[in-house]
Amino acid sequence: TPQQARECLQALSDPAALRKKKVKSDGTVHWTKEQVLRESSGSGTCGSYFTIGKEPPALQAVIAALRTWLTPTPTPEQCDSLFLRYGVGGVNWAHQDQGEFAWQAVLLLNPPTEYDGGALYVVDVNDVKPLQRREVPFENVGDVVIFAANSMAPSGRHFYHGMTKVTRGQRLAVGLLQKG
Repeated sequence: TPQQARECLQALSDPAALRKKKVKSDGTVHWTKEQVLRESSGSGTCGSYFTIGKEPPALQAVIAALRTWLTPTPTPEQCDSLFLRYGVGGVNWAHQDQGEFAWQAVLLLNPPTEYDGGALYVVDVNDVKPLQRREVPFENVGDVVIFAANSMAPSGRHFYHGMTKVTRGQRLAVGLLQKG
């Protein structure tokens, strides 16, 4: 609901709620605050994401609702969430997550009137060239879009996803992930 989205945004405004987990090759865990997207990273630019240390209750409710819609139903341990922030010039290039997640969802945290651009899109790479980008516009704060994140789509097709460039304002969302 829009109220849940506002509660999530308020809770995630606390920097202590956000952290990035990295597991080193020796198995030790290192936490950082933010993963910044740069052109050299290959995934986008003018944006950042954070691992959410502890999901606020409103986000836990959204995740629980999503779990009831998915088959097979993932366990709570199979779900993860990222806080996504993109400013002017922010873009997430078309990509396919490397088989780690069977599905993903995006929960919009701020009204679409606060930014221009920033549309989620999917591309079916099995389409006839040139590839057709299918944009999924958000209409309201609290909107959730669920999509097949990789080649694990039920159809066996290979979908890429990304986000168009933000041209005004800031787009805030939560990425919800099911670990495969």
